Amino acid sequence: MDVIINIIVVGLVAFFLINKFMPVKGVKQISASELKKELKRKDVQFIDVRTSGEFSRNKINTFKNMPLHELSQKASQL
Repeated sequence: MDVIINIIVVGLVAFFLINKFMPVKGVKQISASELKKELKRKDVQFIDVRTSGEFSRNKINTFKNMPLHELSQKASQL
């Protein structure tokens, strides 16, 4: 019985770790060189969804800060 419980626990831990590092559906990850190309576009608006404190410490000037927890309320500003 202990072996079965251990197998289940290991399986659950593996499942959660795999899900943690898998890309989020609908989120596209790009490289730094791809970002440089995208930043030159004038028809795109970039939103940084980190908190204001995180944004102020390390930001890209062309990005607008709109913390994720405020995004739904401020979506009309986009």
